[in-house]
Amino acid sequence: MIKSNKTQEFIDYIWSFYAPNDLYGEFFNNTLTKEEVIKAVKIRKANKKLPFDGDSLDREIVRDIMFYNRGKKDGLEYDLKEFFL
Repeated sequence: MIKSNKTQEFIDYIWSFYAPNDLYGEFFNNTLTKEEVIKAVKIRKANKKLPFDGDSLDREIVRDIMFYNRGKKDGLEYDLKEFFL
């Protein structure tokens, strides 16, 4: 799949926060992979009810999607049911 420049920039933006040993890498025990980020961004962008802007709100939603994909179902900041129904 070919990613748009906006999508690739957003993936890089997320990676700059949560990549191993980066700003918030410890959120994911410094084990996050680029593939996890890409998968979560695809899930986020598939939700057409909420416009995708590639901003900090989208980053936080993607963070919660990555937590959810890793098995964390409780204590997330955002209600993800419309992403996983």
